[in-house]
Amino acid sequence: MESINPSLDTNGVEPDKLKSVSYDQKWEILKPYIRRLYVERELDVDEVAENLRASYSFNAQASQYRYRFKKWGWKKNIPSRKKAKMCDIRQNRAKAGKQTSLEHEGKIVEVKRLRRYLKETTRRDVAQKDIGDRGNGWKLITGTSFQPGSSITNLENHAQSFLNWNLPYGIMRSPNTTSNVTSPAAISTPSDVVVATPSSNEIHSPRNAPSPLTRLHNSREAIHRAQMFIEGRYHELLRSMTREDKITMSKWLYQYWLYSFKTAKHWGSGPRSWDANKLGFVGNASRSSIPLADSPKDFVEGSQVAENSTRSIRRMPKPSPLCHWSIHYHCEITCNLPKSRTPTPDPDPDMYDEKSWRPWPESWREPPYQNRLLRDLSTNDFSSINAESLPIDVSQVVKVAEKSEKELYVEAIGFSIMARNAELTSDGFARLVNKVECTPVELDAMNLLHLAATYLDGAKTCCTVFEALGGHEVSLRTSTRNNLGHTIFDTLMITVLKSHSLAPPSTVDDNLRDEARFPGEEIDICGRWDADSDTYRSLVASGDLQVPAAWKHKFCHTSVQAVCHSIRWLEFYSREIQDTFIINSSTGLFVKHCMACGLKMEICPLHTVVLITVTLAAYGKEDEDLFGMVAVLLELLALGINPLESKEISIPALFPEAPELMTLSGCQHQLLGPRELASSVPQSIIDKWSDAKRTGWQLFKQILSMSEVEWSDEEAEMPVVCMCMDLRIGHASYFGLNNKLPLLYAMTKAELLTYRRLKESDPWVSHNFDMQAIVDCLSVGYNLREAIGLTGDDLIEEFCERCGRFMRERHRFCNAKDVMKSHFSNLEDWSRTTFLPDIGLY
Repeated sequence: MESINPSLDTNGVEPDKLKSVSYDQKWEILKPYIRRLYVERELDVDEVAENLRASYSFNAQASQYRYRFKKWGWKKNIPSRKKAKMCDIRQNRAKAGKQTSLEHEGKIVEVKRLRRYLKETTRRDVAQKDIGDRGNGWKLITGTSFQPGSSITNLENHAQSFLNWNLPYGIMRSPNTTSNVTSPAAISTPSDVVVATPSSNEIHSPRNAPSPLTRLHNSREAIHRAQMFIEGRYHELLRSMTREDKITMSKWLYQYWLYSFKTAKHWGSGPRSWDANKLGFVGNASRSSIPLADSPKDFVEGSQVAENSTRSIRRMPKPSPLCHWSIHYHCEITCNLPKSRTPTPDPDPDMYDEKSWRPWPESWREPPYQNRLLRDLSTNDFSSINAESLPIDVSQVVKVAEKSEKELYVEAIGFSIMARNAELTSDGFARLVNKVECTPVELDAMNLLHLAATYLDGAKTCCTVFEALGGHEVSLRTSTRNNLGHTIFDTLMITVLKSHSLAPPSTVDDNLRDEARFPGEEIDICGRWDADSDTYRSLVASGDLQVPAAWKHKFCHTSVQAVCHSIRWLEFYSREIQDTFIINSSTGLFVKHCMACGLKMEICPLHTVVLITVTLAAYGKEDEDLFGMVAVLLELLALGINPLESKEISIPALFPEAPELMTLSGCQHQLLGPRELASSVPQSIIDKWSDAKRTGWQLFKQILSMSEVEWSDEEAEMPVVCMCMDLRIGHASYFGLNNKLPLLYAMTKAELLTYRRLKESDPWVSHNFDMQAIVDCLSVGYNLREAIGLTGDDLIEEFCERCGRFMRERHRFCNAKDVMKSHFSNLEDWSRTTFLPDIGLY
């Protein structure tokens, strides 16, 4: 409170003289003094009342003062809106390096008046806009919706979660987020306000040091921006920031994302915590000579971005072209082992040798992961940026998070899935359901299974994240479609294209026409790069987010196995829990509308597989041979997907670029099954493919034709009963009486379990599975076994010629031991191998 000595009052009224006058007379005598305090000094009513009470023992309530002010017709010299404008003028001139003096109606406006105004309005705004009490809490920051297909340019939908802020640079370069910060000359000045630059002898602070008023203005602005961030008003937030603010903000967001990802990925072993130094944001924690990403290398626009990115990509390190892989195993030997001792923690593990990291003792798991996220957001230890330098007030974000337990758990499980930590995922989901009691509607919105499919990792975890979620029945009782209408199977197919082709997102969904990349590219399905690897961080540091074409390769065995295992996992759990195969429903990809009649044309899973195969052939790498799509097709047929199901399909709508279809008009849709769709692919498109792709496509169509014949046989009912595993009740086989389909299915499994490309000069598929020889045999009716080298020389264990299952196969996924009679596998490079315990019996 500001106190004024009564002796300085121009009235010269002594306090004692007021004792002999009436109450109304006291008001009139003190009127000039009160005016000086309220109008000229701009004290608020309570401060005026306290001054009069202390100086003149004049006891009046604030309401009485307001009555007198209204009666006297008093208003403050400077209305609040003008003071706000003056503060903006000073701030913008300060950013331009200019000192400022202001006059209002011919009177100098003291800086302390503006400073008092900012303090009061900031305090009032924080009190009135207590975001943490709104009930939305952390949900306003994170959302409860993990949408791998969300639009990157639609910030209100996409950036509701820290999960999505691994892409801040691309988002902040969006044409919809151009800065709205105006230059000093562009700010309108009220007619009764004069702006001037003071003479040099009036400047009392260093030129580069922010004044107290500037610091106060920055603090108030940071609080307002934090509110925008929390409330999801991202376009408004970005428009309020300068170019430098955007760089700082995107840098900090990326650092927090990477910290959260890294902590989840390695939770349970290695370093107990990840600070800015361990994360490589300060110093040089990388063995790479290229700087790691902690910010955009150059925050620029348009063609300069592409030019700089291309130049940087040429000299950045590339990932190895050779895959890693995972192997499921089951142990048939049991023994009583002594109780394991508490692991001895390693306070200083080798950051470059993950295999040497020790498991954590139980005490290191406290606080839990979700609380660790909140704690380190508060301390800011993960970042190289001082919290006070950020354009938002992080304390406001922390304040919200502390009141939002459920949303914090949701954020934690999202990072656990993206980091492919199955143990942390299972634990987090159990807490989410049992402790914070998420409702089915909230679980629906999370789309956790879609997130697991988007970040599928065949190199180290395969389908174990699906298994971690499948251990909780509620995860499969939720909706299987995301916000784009895509099924989980659709997301798996997108993951194939994301990792192994150059197909733009609009190829599979017209709603993604504005997207340049599929979500999840920062993680390679076959383990050659990861979001925290030096190669990918160097890519981000170059200013680019799209994985270069040179990094990708064909749909390889590691990826094929992970996709097929995920499909089998979905089949097993969905039938156990929902008594239906969740994959066997209309998909959300390649949806078209007839331009003539408006019919919405949706397709079935096998139609989708046909079109994904065509897309992979058209946009895949030159050495693509479509073996992977043949294996996926056989897996789906083995699980009972009906090849006879037809849908209304328009070939011209699917292939508008085909010259032979360009002249067609009117309704062109017709009922087509998967084989008919495959046969209708325009020849002009197929002619552009390599010989290997055309061979794989021919085998793909032959398999569809054989399956269609079996399902069309009126004398045979699908499924047929196979007794190979249980002579009492048998099990279903969907290959009918055709013995070629079970043989092909068994041999693709054997190929995936026994062969990998060890050197760049090695073929992608072993000589034991010669697709051209198989196609030739099927075309002329020769013995198929003679074309498949795996069936000769006593290499393969016995398998069922009705269902394609190996006789030794008793677990959900067979392993090399189940299929090999004599050892011929080449998967003994243990530096590229991760062993996974089998996840259960059939």
